[in-house]
Amino acid sequence: MEIKKKYSEIVAIIESNNLYFNYDDSDFDQNGNALRTIIVSRSADVTYVCVIPIKQTPDAGSDQEHFDANLATKAGEKKYVYYSQQFDVDGDGYEFDFKIKAYDEITDVEAFLYKGSVNVNASAVRGDWIEAQVVDKDNVLGYGAGLVLGWVIRKWILSGGSEYHEINPPKYDFLSSKRKIPSGCYIRVIYHGTGTPNIIVSYEYEY
Repeated sequence: MEIKKKYSEIVAIIESNNLYFNYDDSDFDQNGNALRTIIVSRSADVTYVCVIPIKQTPDAGSDQEHFDANLATKAGEKKYVYYSQQFDVDGDGYEFDFKIKAYDEITDVEAFLYKGSVNVNASAVRGDWIEAQVVDKDNVLGYGAGLVLGWVIRKWILSGGSEYHEINPPKYDFLSSKRKIPSGCYIRVIYHGTGTPNIIVSYEYEY
């Protein structure tokens, strides 16, 4: 969903939520005027957009002057990661975990889950079901190893055969700031049932 806001409103949203954002400049016209579009991603289902007039030399007190002084250098600081993993189910209750990592595939990061998908092949059996959790597997938060912080998929019941399920921005409240998945935690996919399908899980997240 795209929502148009005033520049001042977007500044307030960025400051209160520490959001990822980018912007684009158009070419300057012969009079030195152009338009700057500021795009703020909430790393979920909302994108805020505003357009402000800009000049080669900003007017004193203008939105452009404020943007250049306070926000321009911060654009694009956050990073998107795309992750995909294939695994074969081996019995009822089969679990597959993956840790939220930075681009370097080494560093643990706190992140927003943006979207994803689960693909199940034809070996799935009707009535089997899948859940996807956020888990503190290693007790990094100090509340006990294996604590389930929330569900990305609560219960997806399969009809049998090949299926595809989109992971939309989840509605969760984790034990961290800004509803992020805490650093050091995992996404866990669990398969329940008699089938032994091949599953491909894909995620996009932002840190």
